[in-house]
Amino acid sequence: MKVLLIGMGFLSLGLGILGIFLPVLPTTPFVLLSAYLFGKSSHRFHQYLSHHRLFGPIIRDYQEKKALKRKTKVISLIIMWIVLLTSVIFFTPFLWAKVIVLLICAGTSTYLILFPEYKE
Repeated sequence: MKVLLIGMGFLSLGLGILGIFLPVLPTTPFVLLSAYLFGKSSHRFHQYLSHHRLFGPIIRDYQEKKALKRKTKVISLIIMWIVLLTSVIFFTPFLWAKVIVLLICAGTSTYLILFPEYKE
């Protein structure tokens, strides 16, 4: 079971890293899932991910405070909308695909806006 959880943790982390570059794939949920899976299976991998320069602060905020910084939420929303609108305007030829992408972005934005936050 431990090997399966570690494998799923790396798969989730890989999807999270892909999400940095692919506009429709979210990064944060996959990284948080990886932290959870590593927490259940490998103390070493969990420690590494929790202290990672890029992913560590988000993981620690979520685990300790069950919230995200307002700055993190605002930056995420701005980047997400810029990338998705660019994609919809310049690279998505079909109207149905544009609608789906915009609905996904709106749903993700709603979730992010309603997620608890704290001030630094």
